[in-house]
Amino acid sequence: MAKLFDRDRTVITRHINNIFKDDEFNKNEVCANFAHTLKYGTLSDRELDYYNLDMIISGGYPV
Repeated sequence: MAKLFDRDRTVITRHINNIFKDDEFNKNEVCANFAHTLKYGTLSDRELDYYNLDMIISGGYPV
């Protein structure tokens, strides 16, 4: 989303946290976690959050 809206990641994170704090969306409904695959198929210890289109639009509105 930071790349999509040409903003710093921290700005996007702040807007997303405000959306969840205002109970606009339930995180379980708009977010999916996927394991990050490194080079040669090994898994990273970090999971990435992927948001659905509703969250992307809501997060991009204040940006």
